[in-house]
This record gives sequence, structure tokens and C-alpha cells, in this order.
Amino acid sequence: MGMQLKQFYPQLLYWVFFIGLFTAVYASYDGEWVGTLLLNLIRLPFMAGIAYLAFHRNFNLPHLPNWIKIILILLSIVASAFLSRFIFGQTVFPVYFQGEYTFEFLNFSALFNQAFVMTAGVAGYGTMVYFLERSAWSQRREELIKEKKRAELNFFRAQVHPHFLFNTLNGIYAESLKESGKTPELILKLSDLLRFMLYECNRESIALRSEIKVIRDYMELEMLRYGKRLDVEFSLQAHLDQNLKIPPLIFLSLVENAFKHGVSAQMDRSYVKVSLLHSVNHLHFSVVNTAYTDQTDETGYQMGIGLSNVRRQLELIYGDHFGFSQKKENGIFKTELRIPLK
Repeated sequence: MGMQLKQFYPQLLYWVFFIGLFTAVYASYDGEWVGTLLLNLIRLPFMAGIAYLAFHRNFNLPHLPNWIKIILILLSIVASAFLSRFIFGQTVFPVYFQGEYTFEFLNFSALFNQAFVMTAGVAGYGTMVYFLERSAWSQRREELIKEKKRAELNFFRAQVHPHFLFNTLNGIYAESLKESGKTPELILKLSDLLRFMLYECNRESIALRSEIKVIRDYMELEMLRYGKRLDVEFSLQAHLDQNLKIPPLIFLSLVENAFKHGVSAQMDRSYVKVSLLHSVNHLHFSVVNTAYTDQTDETGYQMGIGLSNVRRQLELIYGDHFGFSQKKENGIFKTELRIPLK
């Protein structure tokens, strides 16, 4: 009901404006404001009826060619001009115009003027409907694009969970084979991480402090797993605003890839250094890790869903307004991400 009233308001305003405008124009010549207003009110039901049938009901003949519908509109206007002229002569004219004019029903100049005004009313209404529908379609199109992006983003985020779980469980399984006694603590850390993913990551954005915490928890899990052969560093800029809102799991995915491809793939000492900086309009996140020398793809990383997933999420959220680079040289691999602050 509320939506129907909202759609009715522009139509009501249009007809009030139209009647007021043509009353002012014609009454300015002879000063007969009341008579001219009544004449326009006689025309109103005919114009509104034709406009409704033409632009909202399509004459209930949707399969007719447009040129036939135009002819139907014109014939309806002509017939309405004759009928409204007759009503005017029987009601309004004898009261307001009898002493000044002689009424002739078949006055073609008056009938043409009547048809012209009604044509202007119907045409103006059709123009309004066109622009309103164009605006509504444009808005709906934007909503559909946003819904599509949201669905696609949710799909890519859903991929992160099994991808992360698969990689981490593989690591815990490998650790359990060593019978080092670390497995229960590793499982507990993983449980905390999964709780975060299940209950926090369904939001469009989360506080930066939440992402920082989950990165620290993940690093602790990997430090338990690799022990002394792993050096880890996570540096935050002083006075970093941790209440800033960011998309969930973007930073964590980059850290997880560094451990998967830069640490687990070799037996020598390795390191992962993570830094997070805040400029006026951007967050700068970088991950530097030991590169695995046997990897052969152009970025230094084995192809997987991790980084391609991150890149696609960034494109959906930020369009072209982000920076993402990867570089391998001198035995290290560096990933840098710059995202705008929303």
C-alpha cells in the first residue's frame, strides 16, 4: 500500500501542475479564472484516463504495433475533445461566458485548441513516466550489480575457509606424525581461528583489530608447528587506528600463503615478516618471506586459489582503487597490498 501511494504522488503532482499551468495561461487573456479552471477540470478525467490506458495498461493490447497504438491515442484524444467540448457548452459556458462569447459546438478552432491541450497533457505525462521508469530501472540495475558483486564476493570468501582449513590440517597432520606433543595445542589454536571465520567473517567489514588478532593467532599456530627454524615478525605502525574497517580475511590470506609456500616447502631456516602501515587515505600491508627456490612460476608462488582469490575479492570491493604487487628476488618473496580507507 505504501509503495502504491509513493508511485501515485508523482502522477498527482503532474496533473496539479498541468491544470494550474494551463489555467493560468488561458485565464490571463480573459480573466475568467473560475470558468477556465472548471474547463480544465472537465478535461482532466479524459486526459488522465487516456494516459493511464496508454502508459500503464498498454491499451490491454500488448501485441499491437506501436503505430496503431499512437493512432488509438490520437483518436481517443479527438473523441475526448468533442465530448469535453459538449460538457463545457452544457455546464460551464452558460454560467461564466454567456455574456461575452457565442458558443458553437462545431467551432473547429476551439475543438483544435481542446485537442491540443489534451495532447499536451497526455504527451507530458508520458514523458514523465518515461523518465521515472528510466530512473527506477537505473536504480534497479545498480541494485542488481551490487547483489551480483555481493554474491560473487560471498562465493570467494566461502572458498577461503576450506582452503585455509585444508592447508592447516595438512600441517597439523604432519606434526602429529612426529609425535612431538604439539598436536593438541595446534588443534586448539585452529579451533579459535575457525570460530573467527564462522562468526565474524560473514560481515561486509570488520574492525582492523579483529584481523590483527586473527593474524597473531595464526602466527602463533605456525610457530608452534615449526619451532626454532622459523623467525616471525609482525610490526604495526605506532598509533595505528585499529578501529578502521576492512574486508575480512584479506590480510590473513596473504600471511597464510607466505607460510604455505615460503616456509612449509623447505627444511632450512625461514622467516615471515609482516608490516602494517597507515597513511592518510590508505592502509599498506606487506608480507616478506623466504622464497622456495624450486618454484618455477613467474611470481614465485605455486598456483592455487589463495592469491587469485584475494585479487578477485579486492577487485569486487575496490574496483581499480587498490594496489597489489608480488616480487621475487635474492631468495625472498615480497607481497604488497595497498587499500583505500572507506
